[in-house]
Amino acid sequence: MAPVYRIAVIQLHVKPLQPARNFATAARFIRNAAAQGCHLAVLPEFHLTNWLPTEPNFEAACASWETYLERYKILAHELSICIVPGSSQPPPRPSAREFLSSGHPTLNQAFDTPLGKVGLLICWDLAFPETWRELIAGGAKIVIVPTLWTRSGASAQGLKWNPSAPALFLDSVLTARTYENTCAVVFSNAGGRPGGNYVGLSQVTVPYVGPLCRLGSAAEGMAVAELDMQILEDAEQNYAIRADLERGGPLEGYRSNTSRDKIDVMWMSLPSYTFHLTVIALEVFRRLSQPSPHSSHFLSYKTRINLLTNTSADLQAFVYLLLVAVLLSLLWPFG
Repeated sequence: MAPVYRIAVIQLHVKPLQPARNFATAARFIRNAAAQGCHLAVLPEFHLTNWLPTEPNFEAACASWETYLERYKILAHELSICIVPGSSQPPPRPSAREFLSSGHPTLNQAFDTPLGKVGLLICWDLAFPETWRELIAGGAKIVIVPTLWTRSGASAQGLKWNPSAPALFLDSVLTARTYENTCAVVFSNAGGRPGGNYVGLSQVTVPYVGPLCRLGSAAEGMAVAELDMQILEDAEQNYAIRADLERGGPLEGYRSNTSRDKIDVMWMSLPSYTFHLTVIALEVFRRLSQPSPHSSHFLSYKTRINLLTNTSADLQAFVYLLLVAVLLSLLWPFG
């Protein structure tokens, strides 16, 4: 029998650059969620500070993230609940490099939790189906999306066309993703004053049903959903999305695969390599086949080799350099 999980989405009205106050509010909601038997509580993106990168004190307010992460760990242990407190970006270490691989970034990865395999996306990531497919390929059944989604993201022109455009976007995309991937979506957004710039609409959404719970406005609050994982099994049995992906799917090969990509690059480049090697071979053959200036007969093969060695130093240098370049190009796809 499939497990059933209780999940809380917490929609905070984030006070700008007040991490202590925001943490206290978040902790009260989390204690309430635990009291209701929740297995997971999800907070919005930037819930400790809000997103104010141009403010002089923004960086200083973010510097205490490790302290609050430890406090969330203690709270999770105390209440026996999983907590997703948004996201963090640790500063690079002195020996760190910006690029650790040759143009192949680390992909989104599913990870093990008490609720099974889970994936994590942040805010605008949700707009790209490819990011979801990477998580689903890794076995994720639940995808968690902390966000700080505002009305201004739709642009003034978009809001002119439809004042409800942000809600239409979120409800449409989140529901579509559940069907496309036979997964549950846990979407936690920041809240704020009604009629302001915040969208809210935090929800837990599944295929067949749509939102199991949904905060229908931007007001601060918490919603709790009971997620029966059987609905995901039923959706997969019917739509066979994951099964099709395992067999390659209609777009076989679209998933980023570093090793295969490198081999594909090599094979796509082979015609060019072959062309250059053919040109070299023809030039060498032409030089070796030239008749002697002192005889109307062709030189012997050995004599031709000696003649090439003695008189074609420039050609030899060119051939050697080109061969080295070709070999390096062939080795490049393997790192």
